[in-house]
Amino acid sequence: MRITGGRAKGIQLIVPEDTEFLRPATDYIREAVFSSIKGRSVNAFFLDLFAGVGSYGLEAISRGASAGIFVEKNQKSVQVIEENLKRVKKAAQREPTCKIMCQDVFAAVEQINAEFDLIFIDPPYNMLDEQGEQILTAFTPFLKKADNARLLFEVPARYKTPSVRGLVEIRRLGRIAVANHPNVIIYTRV
Repeated sequence: MRITGGRAKGIQLIVPEDTEFLRPATDYIREAVFSSIKGRSVNAFFLDLFAGVGSYGLEAISRGASAGIFVEKNQKSVQVIEENLKRVKKAAQREPTCKIMCQDVFAAVEQINAEFDLIFIDPPYNMLDEQGEQILTAFTPFLKKADNARLLFEVPARYKTPSVRGLVEIRRLGRIAVANHPNVIIYTRV
């Protein structure tokens, strides 16, 4: 796994060998996401939920994000995010302001008091059937009401997108022929 664009392009990210708790966003899908949102990451404030190894937020940093928050409840993953963040900052020769919260995303809702230009949500797929709509509903208020703000929700291709008040689906990226192939749904807030 590597950074696919920006100033840290090509930097290899650390991904623990014991990945039973991780399903990192593929290089292909991240590259498609950032191509689709074009320059929206420049000077952006991002929120990376279910961060895993931090691949979405780190990609945003490489592509010019000025600040962000990573939320991940697994302590081992948080340590990996910390190391990956150091590597990406060094390669990008930038020092964006970043915070890493080691807790469940629903607990983070109570502590986050900000609006974001970009929100990346990449939950474990087994959560989606029961909690997908709840996740989107909980974090919609954190997305800025701005033409360039985007919420990016990674789901398996088979996932039926819930309708959430305040969000409008702009586009869906990914292959739909394979049930568990990653897709990303891109939303804006109205």
